[in-house]
Amino acid sequence: MKYRRFDLSYIDAELKKIGKWMPESVEIILIGGANMIYRGLKAATKDVDIVVARSNDLNTLSRTLKDMGYIEIIELPEDYQKLGTSFINA
Repeated sequence: MKYRRFDLSYIDAELKKIGKWMPESVEIILIGGANMIYRGLKAATKDVDIVVARSNDLNTLSRTLKDMGYIEIIELPEDYQKLGTSFINA
């Protein structure tokens, strides 16, 4: 499977756009490649990994992403299954 690569300008713009759509404040933690990009350790990543500490934040984030047109991918590619990924919003 061929993946799109996300750089700092794309991730930053997308997070700002998501923030404007949010009905309330949600605390997120960027991990993986996206975190490394913000630290200047990597130029691009194939996905953006986000962790939320509270279930209500996850619900708010999921609803917002769906409202924005993101879709939940149910059948994950094999390389994501090996990582134990539970779902992807694309």
